[in-house]
Amino acid sequence: MFLPGFPGINKCAFVAMKVMKKYHPKIFYHLKSKEYDFDNWKTYMLEYFMLWFCRCFHPEFEVRILDLILMEGWEIVFSIFSAILHYSKGLFFVLIYTFSLLILSSFYFFNSHLIS
Repeated sequence: MFLPGFPGINKCAFVAMKVMKKYHPKIFYHLKSKEYDFDNWKTYMLEYFMLWFCRCFHPEFEVRILDLILMEGWEIVFSIFSAILHYSKGLFFVLIYTFSLLILSSFYFFNSHLIS
């Protein structure tokens, strides 16, 4: 995972994309419809899979994730990734929609200043 070029992260990102496509197709195709760049999402995967989601949650929950990893092996990280996608599915679509509205509103704001 720590070799030059991060081949382990590339493998993890590939497996995570396949997990998302197989078990969470609505999220996967929603991201594709928003033209999300799956080639460059490895920068996020670096933080998630090298740090095992330890910067994403409260310490009590992080300890439980680390216990799972120590008991089951590092492959359980993909199940954790899938569970995070499953439980944040509703919020995920709202955030994407809100973010796109924010972009559109700021675009309108800048154009209105250019016109006036």
